[in-house]
Amino acid sequence: MATSTDKRRAEPAAAGVRLLDGESPGTADAADASHWHQVYAELVRFTEEALALSRDSQATLVTEGAGELDNDLQLITRQLDRLRKRLEFWDQKLRQLAPETEPVA
Repeated sequence: MATSTDKRRAEPAAAGVRLLDGESPGTADAADASHWHQVYAELVRFTEEALALSRDSQATLVTEGAGELDNDLQLITRQLDRLRKRLEFWDQKLRQLAPETEPVA
């Protein structure tokens, strides 16, 4: 039998959203929303830096290696898009729960 937590996690997953462990999109707690905003801001920043470094390094690879890296870069780009959407979600959630608070990235 599915618990209420299972159902909450399944709803976003069914909509194509992958949540991190402990992430609860239905939270009414501004501190929780702020925490997840910070988590996703850090993940976006890290992934952007990794992607930029990989793109810079791609030019130094032989043709076969560059082609394989291109496939990986496409995957990383899709991951970055997903992370940005989650960051945007938590930005909106934080503004909803604490309109006077400016998110810290």
